[in-house]
Amino acid sequence: MHHEPLISDLADDMEMRDLLKEFTFGLIATCRRLEESLAAGNFAEVQRLAHQLRGSSGGHGYSPISQAAALLEEAAHKPSTAPDVILSLGDKLVRLCKRAQLGMRSLLLQAG
Repeated sequence: MHHEPLISDLADDMEMRDLLKEFTFGLIATCRRLEESLAAGNFAEVQRLAHQLRGSSGGHGYSPISQAAALLEEAAHKPSTAPDVILSLGDKLVRLCKRAQLGMRSLLLQAG
């Protein structure tokens, strides 16, 4: 399991820093809703949240999150997907989001 920070491809663009900070801190609430939806077996909501994360994370330079969200969105959309597969993909996505939060914190600490 990776605990290393995930840094946006756009992190060197100082004009993007505030947007990246806002995005990564917004991931806290999104991850909470995703975890709650996964636990409740509300896969329609999981699909919706994954769809949002796919687009927004890609636009913010977090392609690993975007790719994981696309996989989760597709799995949650298919009625034939086993719930444990959806839970596993959801867990991976949440871990990536938490790594992005760590990455932003480390960038902010470096900036002083």
